[in-house]
Amino acid sequence: MTESTLMPDSVFRFLLSFLTGGLSGVWLIHDFVMLLRLPRAGRDLRLGDRRFGYVVGVVIATIGLVGTARFNGLL
Repeated sequence: MTESTLMPDSVFRFLLSFLTGGLSGVWLIHDFVMLLRLPRAGRDLRLGDRRFGYVVGVVIATIGLVGTARFNGLL
């Protein structure tokens, strides 16, 4: 470790993975639970908007988890 670096690369990789993967995991669980709690039937357009938003959240969180896994060489 040289004087110009604040932390070793391995610590930076761990912190980056922990923050990104952790946030993505919490986001995935939250949006998935909220998606399951929505009523199935209904013509209310607001429910359709919420469903779409939660699906987009699940997709984004999945991309974050896959990206974290690839960054660490797990995929």
